[in-house]
Amino acid sequence: MKHPFATLACTVLALSALPAFASDNSSITQQGSLSTAKITQGRFVVSFESTADILQGTGTNNYAAVEQTGYEAHAAVTQYGNNQIARVKQDTDGSHTTIVQRGSDNVADVDQSGIHELHINVEQDGLRNITSVNQNNTIGATAEVRQSGNDNVATINEPNSVDPNATIHQHGSSNFATIDLPANSSQATVKQDGVSNVGRISEQGFSNSAKIDQAGNNNVATIDVTGSFVDATIIQHGNHNTGRITSVGDGFSADQTNTATIRQGGYDNLATITQTSAGTAGYTATISQNFTTPGYGNVASILQR
Repeated sequence: MKHPFATLACTVLALSALPAFASDNSSITQQGSLSTAKITQGRFVVSFESTADILQGTGTNNYAAVEQTGYEAHAAVTQYGNNQIARVKQDTDGSHTTIVQRGSDNVADVDQSGIHELHINVEQDGLRNITSVNQNNTIGATAEVRQSGNDNVATINEPNSVDPNATIHQHGSSNFATIDLPANSSQATVKQDGVSNVGRISEQGFSNSAKIDQAGNNNVATIDVTGSFVDATIIQHGNHNTGRITSVGDGFSADQTNTATIRQGGYDNLATITQTSAGTAGYTATISQNFTTPGYGNVASILQR
């Protein structure tokens, strides 16, 4: 009969031979009043080497929550001011999220549920700014949102894509920007300086690229790109200008290098570029209105098919 102590010794040796799992790391620092911070890590018994840090500086009634269920996820939330809200959900491996909020009543919502190596950086400085970033079923996606001013809204959606790149910078008040990248190797940039500007980018398929740069007030720019090797740019420096680019490739012809550019200065100008293909057209379009010479009320359109 085997001695019970021998059995116990064998059990201890067997457990000590198992691989050691590194633990998750989390920290919460609160320096103000009436604030709430929550961190949830782990999905099974073993740990995943994730890190989460929440710093709530002097201020009142701030809320921050981090939920991590992937391997080696990293999240950092820093809040200064009052009534800030930050939520981070990471259900992927190697994801990184940083949120910094200064001012009051800002909201940042981040959801990472992709495949691997996702990166999100959000910085808000001002009042009542809203940011929402979604990365789903994605590899190597990056997104950055910077807001300074009041009442700005920014939304980035990166689903089902590989290596997309999205950036929204808003400086001013009441600006609205949205980027939707259900695409391949897309790049999208929206930069808005001023008041009440609206910029929208939608890209689907192949090696797309888009840029919207608006300085002034009450400008509206829309880029809708589908297929082929499209490169679209809208720059509006002025007030009350509207620019629209729609470019569609057939997705099969290798020589489709769709290109569209709109530059508008002055005010109350309207420019539209539409590119639609049923064949192998190579597309090029350019519109420039009052960019170097002041003017207003001009209307220009280009149709390529």
